[in-house]
Order: sequence, then structure tokens, then C-alpha cells
Amino acid sequence: MAYSIDADATVGVLDKIVAERGTHPEFIRCDNAPELTAAALRDWCRFTGAGTAYIDPGSPWQNPWVESYPSRMRDELLAIEQFDTLLEA
Repeated sequence: MAYSIDADATVGVLDKIVAERGTHPEFIRCDNAPELTAAALRDWCRFTGAGTAYIDPGSPWQNPWVESYPSRMRDELLAIEQFDTLLEA
């Protein structure tokens, strides 16, 4: 089981998706993680004609679903229950 993904693995997954769907995405929205800014992914986008739409660092409004997930999980799920003792939890 892999615990990380590199740029080559990212390109491999994109190739599989394109093979299944028969077309490439118009844009790939990605953050600044190393596997998403590497030359391998930029080359793949250039060769397939897919554009890139990078999310600026510290700009949660550009990707509100992913950026807001941790706080929503904490506020809407984890903060719902209150336990008075460790045994209750």
C-alpha cells in the first residue's frame, strides 16, 4: 500500500482516466504540492492540451471545498457529542 504519490504516478492515473473516458480534462485544478507542480505533470498537460489552474498558496477561496473540510469536520461532526467521562467516550 502506497502512502504517497509522486508526479509520475499522478500522470499514470491521469492516463488511465483519459483511457477510460476517451478525452482529457479541459483544466486540472491543483495546489502547489510537489507532485502537482512537477515537470512531468506540466509536460502531460502540454502534450494533451489540458490547461492548469493553480491554487495560490494561502487562498482557500480558490478551492473552498478542500480548504474548509477540516474546520467543517471539526465543527459539524466532532464537536457534536459531549462526553463527561472517558468511559462515556
